[in-house]
Amino acid sequence: MSATIGAGGGTVELAATAVAMPHGAVPATLNYEEPDPGCPVHVAAGELRRPMKRDHVLKVNFTPMGQCAAVVVRKWE
Repeated sequence: MSATIGAGGGTVELAATAVAMPHGAVPATLNYEEPDPGCPVHVAAGELRRPMKRDHVLKVNFTPMGQCAAVVVRKWE
């Protein structure tokens, strides 16, 4: 059952991203507290939303059971 819940989480994240893209915003990342100095990734944390200037996003999700999926989504013009 946990694999099913994990796989469904990616779908919810993708839906939230698709809803936020037309508004030019990135949804905040929950439970992110301290950046790793060795990892130069910009994380939208502590904000309800962060401005987005790109017209595409890459979503990558994985589950504890080892399932992994990635998708690139582009804003519809």
